[in-house]
Amino acid sequence: DLTVDSKITVEGQFRSYNKITDGKSKLVLSIFAKEIEESSDEELLTLNDSTFIGYICKEPIYRKTPLGREIADVLIAVNRSYKKSDYIPCICWGRKG
Repeated sequence: DLTVDSKITVEGQFRSYNKITDGKSKLVLSIFAKEIEESSDEELLTLNDSTFIGYICKEPIYRKTPLGREIADVLIAVNRSYKKSDYIPCICWGRKG
């Protein structure tokens, strides 16, 4: 009975695959939700957090935005069972170290 503006908690897996359309490859990212619950816990409602355990599989690209914020583009390979991996592009910013 979820409705628009419901506050929810989702647990599951983040997956990726390449889709070929008109001869071009496009990375498709999906979340496979194992559990979705309506939430009233104020601490969880402000949490926007993900944890990936994997490998950096390309040299990170460091750059600055037009407003001077330092960011890094990172591609992380996260192993899945049955000898598959998901490749997750990430943008990192904020404090160093």
